[in-house]
Amino acid sequence: MNGMLCKRRDAGGFTMTELIVVMVIIGILAAIGAPTFKYVTASNRIASEINGLLGDMQFARSEAVKEGQTVTVCSSSAPYTSCTGAGGSAWQHGWIVFLDANGNQQVDAG
Repeated sequence: MNGMLCKRRDAGGFTMTELIVVMVIIGILAAIGAPTFKYVTASNRIASEINGLLGDMQFARSEAVKEGQTVTVCSSSAPYTSCTGAGGSAWQHGWIVFLDANGNQQVDAG
């Protein structure tokens, strides 16, 4: 070749072995991180519900002080128009806050 040396250029990119090793490492890290992510999301969901109930309790207290009347917070389920009773697990379905002028712990018409 007219006295010129040909230099071989190395092809850019990754080998199949390098790609497989990286994929295995990513898989291991994902397997380790998935249970932690589930715990974090469950913890955030619980904290959100607790903060919602706490906010409604503070709202009930401030309305009772402002109105000078009884305000009731009770567990309720859809359509959220009456209390469901004194069930400990009924709070998971929701709750209502209402002005209880006659103190009977029931939502009055109107």
